[in-house]
Amino acid sequence: MFEPTKLERMLTMVLILLSKKEVSSMHLINYADTTDDELRETVGFLRKAGLHIDRHHSTEISYRLDTPLYNNRKFLTLNNFLAIKHLAEGNNDTLNENELRSFIISILYNDFSANTQRLESEESHIMAEPTDARYSAKIYNAIEKNELLEIQYEDVEGQRTRRRIEPMEIYFQGGCWYVWAYCLKRKDLRNFRVDRIVGLTETGEIFIRRPFEMVESEKTASSYKVSLKFDLSMKHIVMQDFIDDNPTVVKDGVLVLEKDFYNEEFAMASIIKYGNKVHIEAPKQLIAELLQRITEIQNLYK
Repeated sequence: MFEPTKLERMLTMVLILLSKKEVSSMHLINYADTTDDELRETVGFLRKAGLHIDRHHSTEISYRLDTPLYNNRKFLTLNNFLAIKHLAEGNNDTLNENELRSFIISILYNDFSANTQRLESEESHIMAEPTDARYSAKIYNAIEKNELLEIQYEDVEGQRTRRRIEPMEIYFQGGCWYVWAYCLKRKDLRNFRVDRIVGLTETGEIFIRRPFEMVESEKTASSYKVSLKFDLSMKHIVMQDFIDDNPTVVKDGVLVLEKDFYNEEFAMASIIKYGNKVHIEAPKQLIAELLQRITEIQNLYK
């Protein structure tokens, strides 16, 4: 039987806590295939790694990960994850680029049994990696060196632009890696989803780091309203995921929900996991984006 390592347990639990407002101890035990004693031990290690995890006891024991919010959602930086890795393995060794890419993949796909040596140096293997892994590692190294990057970025409408950026922070939120950077083209701070970066060049140019803080702003406040209908078989999961949004069962046996997401990307990431058990009623542009993504996935297997 596969026995998860300390690092695997820590990462599994922190990703669960990152994805939800609050999680019961029983859910953590079942999902992470662990025991109550191992759960308490793992929470203790995560606290030692610098994470703020609160334990609540009302009708049942539950845990909450308190992190800063960006766009109304929790996030953790790559440095947060590396602190967990170093604590679990008892060292502060700097990862080479292959090891860093492998670690990023393990977080992205929640695949913590991945061997850090599995990424080989042959070009064919590297090209087969997700761009999240290849570019996140390079971005992280550029942040450490204050190195200016040139990226080619594709937005949600498929429009590509070339940007020169001063990368400030790389973080994980909603199942995606993002880089927060100063964009020389826009002359302002911007965040870029790493899997939408289709080209990256290390310029070798050094920049002086600007004052920087990831904070909420009125520009990024929640304002993207979506109307959804769920199959009634999803009631338990929907009620848990959208506990603060009052999903309603209507006469025709479906679960109806109206929710304000902060943007289209977050709405898509939240909805797509329900597969054919959810129907988007509005807005039309979100339906169009969903159909486009389905087409892109189909094209991968042709």
